[in-house]
Amino acid sequence: MLNNISISKCLVENVSHSGIRFTGNHGLSTQDNKNIQNVKVFDNKVLRAGGPAMQASVVKNIEFTNNETNYSGSFDDSRKWGRGSGLWVWGCLDALIEHNSFRNANGPGDSAGCHIDFNNKNVIIQYNVSENNVGGFIEILGNNYNCTYRYNVSINDGSRRKVAKETLGAGTMIGMNGYVGDKKTPVGPFNTYLYNNTIYVKEGIDPEAGFSKTVSGVFIANNIFYLEGHATFDERKQFRPESGPIPNVVFKNNLYLKADNWPDASKVMITDNSPVYGDAQFANKGGLNKEDYVPKNSDLIKNKGIDIELIPADTYGIKGGFKVSTDILGNKISGLPDMGAIEIK
Repeated sequence: MLNNISISKCLVENVSHSGIRFTGNHGLSTQDNKNIQNVKVFDNKVLRAGGPAMQASVVKNIEFTNNETNYSGSFDDSRKWGRGSGLWVWGCLDALIEHNSFRNANGPGDSAGCHIDFNNKNVIIQYNVSENNVGGFIEILGNNYNCTYRYNVSINDGSRRKVAKETLGAGTMIGMNGYVGDKKTPVGPFNTYLYNNTIYVKEGIDPEAGFSKTVSGVFIANNIFYLEGHATFDERKQFRPESGPIPNVVFKNNLYLKADNWPDASKVMITDNSPVYGDAQFANKGGLNKEDYVPKNSDLIKNKGIDIELIPADTYGIKGGFKVSTDILGNKISGLPDMGAIEIK
């Protein structure tokens, strides 16, 4: 047993694969009794790792706070792997990932800012900045339970282009599938909550959205989807509409710049039941900092969010509850939440 581990104020740069990594007993990956427990990783920088910048497997109670990753999946040296997300977790229980920045991840697969691999429970991804990661913003694989992305700012994520005969796909705005290993029957994820995120994507990037037939329980609300281009549908076999429908979906009250910010409902299997359209009027759209995405359109944003509720058939929700006291900038949330990740003062 490894217990009470702290890694802080480290600079890890130019490694061939992982920057900071924890690997527990894989036989415990689907059980609550992990052999690495109580880990804190904070105030670190991981730059130009050839693989993932940070990664945790089979850990119970782990926190990643105020870290910076940049150019994970680097391929600037032939000894580097050339694929990797800024951070990902696998087989973990109770993971809190907050106030980090994930930038410029590269690779033919994964390579999101921060993604949830399979066999996890209670992963909270909040208050992070995700910028220019080719794999995208939200990626959630199979057999995950009660995980959330909330109050994050995503900037120009999902630029990876689809390659002919390539199974790993293009970059995603939101991608959820049941992958739990090669040649294994897909399963889940279950009861995923995606709310109060701000997503900005410039013209020329058309990230995909895809939900496999194994997904059960999705809540999507209060997000801002500001795509200057449009979202596309992930056409891989597991995402085709004939494989649906998806049970227990609550998808409502999200703000879109225009109607094609979400793919055609006949293809993507789920769609917003009560969309809102308009320009959030960001302080500096296209900027690379979270402060650039303070919305100015008070009439459209202020107190226009809804309270988050349990997905039908879910009795648990999110560890610690749905409500948070502040937004990504530390502004107090009072009354109904605003739309997106930033409250208007």
